[in-house]
Parts: sequence; C-alpha cells; structure tokens
Amino acid sequence: MAQDPNFHLGKLVRVAIKTGDAEVLAIGLRNPQGFARDADGSLWATDHGPRGGDELNLLEPGLDYGWPSVSYGVHYNHGLFGDEETAGEHSGFALPVFSWVPAVPVSALIVNDERWFPLWKDDLLIGVLGSESNGHSILRVRRVGTDVQYVERIVLGYRVRDLTQLADGGVAALADDGQVHFLAMYCDSREWSVVYDAGCRRASAANPPDEDGAG
Repeated sequence: MAQDPNFHLGKLVRVAIKTGDAEVLAIGLRNPQGFARDADGSLWATDHGPRGGDELNLLEPGLDYGWPSVSYGVHYNHGLFGDEETAGEHSGFALPVFSWVPAVPVSALIVNDERWFPLWKDDLLIGVLGSESNGHSILRVRRVGTDVQYVERIVLGYRVRDLTQLADGGVAALADDGQVHFLAMYCDSREWSVVYDAGCRRASAANPPDEDGAG
C-alpha cells in the first residue's frame, strides 16, 4: 500500500486544516516514527526498517523512498529485498541520509537549539527503543547541511519513546514506563580545570557542590 496511490498508508500527506483536502507529497515510507523541521525548513524523518535498515530521511515532495521494493534491511525470514543484482543497493529510489544496520531501532526526532546544549546546536536528537544492548539511549546526529558527519550514542538506561524540546530549551524524554526524564544542563566552559555542579554554579575545593549536585 505504500506504493498504491489509492491508499494514504506509507505516504507523506499534506492536509488542509480548513477544508480537510489531502495531498500526497512523497511515498514509499514504512513506519515513520518522528518528524522535525530544521532552521532551513527541511523536513527530517526517522523510519523503522524491517530486520535492519532503520532510516533517517530528508523528505522532499515528489520522491519515492522505496518501501517495500527496497531496503538496507532484510525480511524477517532473512530474505532479501529486490533481485540478486540489486539487493542491498536501494537502487532506483530516494536514498536515506543515514541508515542503521542492524536496526537501532529509532523513535522520535527533534532538532536541538543552542539554549541548553550550545555544542549541540542544530544537531538531530533521536530516541532509541530496542534492548539494553542496542537501545536505551539517544542518538546525537551531527550534520553539515544534509550530510551526516557522525552519530553519537548517549546511553540513558531506558527506552526512549518520545522526545520534545521544552519552551526554555531543555529536552524531555518519555520512557516506556511513562516516566518523563529531563536531560541535565550542559555547562560550557573553556576552563577545563573549573568544575560545575548540576545547577551550573562554579565549584571549588573550598566551595564544593551540594551533596545532590553533580561534578
């Protein structure tokens, strides 16, 4: 159905709020988990692959992202997508900006601003589900324009179902058990000998952080 024009499943659909009219912009998506626009207005999305092949896509009108014709993953019975010559190549369709093999698996997505985490400005933050060995974390995707430079895994110890950036710039993560966790403030310092506590107050041997503060 992701390739069938008679269905909206597997499509990026623009809906007019006043009239309810729906327009299909892009097709070939499997199981999108998160959407976010960056400062340039580009629309990013995370998409679950089958057995492997989770994707980070830059969604553009008129493109076909390939599902279920192609994938960097495999079928759950380990069968390949496509024929023997094109399997694993994603040939003939829009390529993901990044793909995870094996699957992470990805969940929600936000574009971070610089207010709480200045060194993460414009980075993509992606929630991760899965087991403790390949999940329980957030992925920080550093990019230059539309090119991914690296992906850092930040282990949190719980499955991240959803992410949001708060009005003050902080980041909240929703775990599978319903608990909401808040990422601690990052204290930017060029003086590596200076220690800060959790509230970003300067600490020293003569004036150490509170017992519940973090060094």
